[in-house]
Amino acid sequence: MNRIFIYLQYKHLKYWLMKKILFIIAALAFGVSAFSQALLENITNRADDLIQVLYYTSRNGIGGNGHLVILFDGAPIVQDFEPADMLRPYGIAVDTAHLKVYITDYYYGAIYRFDADGKNPLKILDATVPGQEMAANAEAIFVLGDKIYWGGIGGVYRANLDGANPEVFISTGGAPPEYPIDMQYDPANNKIYLVNDKSDYSGGYWSVNMDGTGLTEIIPDVDGTALEMDFRSGKAYLVFYGAAGTVVTENGVYMCNLDGTSLTRIGDYGVKATWGITLDQTRDKLFWGVKNSNWAPDGKIIRANLDGSGQEDWITGISPHAMQVATINLNPVNIPGNGLTQIRVYPNPATDQLIINGDFTNARLVLSSADGRMVYSAENQSQRAYVNVSAFKSGFYILRIETTKGVITRKITLIAML
Repeated sequence: MNRIFIYLQYKHLKYWLMKKILFIIAALAFGVSAFSQALLENITNRADDLIQVLYYTSRNGIGGNGHLVILFDGAPIVQDFEPADMLRPYGIAVDTAHLKVYITDYYYGAIYRFDADGKNPLKILDATVPGQEMAANAEAIFVLGDKIYWGGIGGVYRANLDGANPEVFISTGGAPPEYPIDMQYDPANNKIYLVNDKSDYSGGYWSVNMDGTGLTEIIPDVDGTALEMDFRSGKAYLVFYGAAGTVVTENGVYMCNLDGTSLTRIGDYGVKATWGITLDQTRDKLFWGVKNSNWAPDGKIIRANLDGSGQEDWITGISPHAMQVATINLNPVNIPGNGLTQIRVYPNPATDQLIINGDFTNARLVLSSADGRMVYSAENQSQRAYVNVSAFKSGFYILRIETTKGVITRKITLIAML
C-alpha cells in the first residue's frame, strides 16, 4: 500500500512540475504578460476546450455576415462565418449549452442558426412561410433554456431552438413598448431589460418580468438602439440618439444603474445607429460599434474600459452591427452518440508532439493558426494519431478533426522550445 501511495504521489508531483515548467517556458517565450496568465489558467483549469469569443455581425454592399474573434491579448484576428442570405443582421445570440449562434435578419424577416465556429448556416424561421410570420422585423434576440426569444413589432416572441413552435410570448397589444429592438435577460430576477424603437414608436428603456407582469419604463422616451447589462456591478450600458425634451440630448454611449439613475455619457459613436454593445467580463472591457454609413467599410469596433476610458480602435474597416461575447466550447458538430465527444487531444499545451486518441478512423486532421492559416493537414487511418508540432511557433492553434461521423475542433496551445 505504501509503495502505491508513494508512486501516486510521484505521478502527481511529476504532473505539477510539468505544469510549472511549461508556464516558465511560456513566460520566456511570450513575456510575463496577460497572455502568459491566460495560458496558466488554461493549464491549471484544464479549460482547453473553452474559448472566449467575440461574435459580431456586419454588412457590406453585397449582404450581411457573421464573424468571430478569439479573445486573447494579441491583435484581433477576424474569422468569417459561412455565408448566408442576410442583408441587415441586427441581432445575435450565443447558445453556449448547445454550441450554436443565432442571427436575426431584419430585412428578410429571418432567423439563422450557425454552429459555434460559424459553419453550417440554417434558416430556422422565415416570415414568408405560413405560421412563421412573427419573424418579420426580428431584431433583438437571446437564448434561455430550450427557447430563443426575439423582439418584434407587437412584443416578444419565442420558439424552440430549432425554430419549431413559434409563438407570441409577451404581447404589448400595440401599447408601449411596441417594438423591442435590443434585449437582455436578467437571470437573478427573471426579467427582461429592453430598449424600444423610437423611429416609429414611443421609445424608452424598459424592464418586464418573464411572465409579462411588472412592465416598467425605466427611462422614458429615450431613443435607444443597443444595450448591454453588467449584473455583477448593477450597471447598464446603452446607446442613445439624443432627443430634445428627454434626459438624453446628445448622441452617445451611456452608462447608468439598472434603475436608470446616475446616467453618464462615456463614449461616442458614428453617424449611423449603433446596433451592438457587449462586455468582456474576463478583462473588464467594453466593445461597441461605430458606423458612418449603412454598409461601407468605414466603421470600427471600439474597445474601452468599463467606464469608457482607454478607448482604442480595435477592429477597423468594417460596418459592425450586433455583437456578443461568450465563453464557449468550439466543438461545433458534436453529434450525440457518435463517439466524437470521447476524442482526447494531449498534451495541451504541447511542445513537440500532439497525440489524438478516439473512436474514429479515416479522419482528416487540420491544424490552423489563430489567423486561419493551415499549417498542417494529414489523413489518419487509425484510432491514434501523432502530430509533430516541434517546428511551429508558439501561440494558439485550432485542430479540426473531420471524420465520417462528424467534425470536432480543439483549441491547442503550442510552446516552441528555446
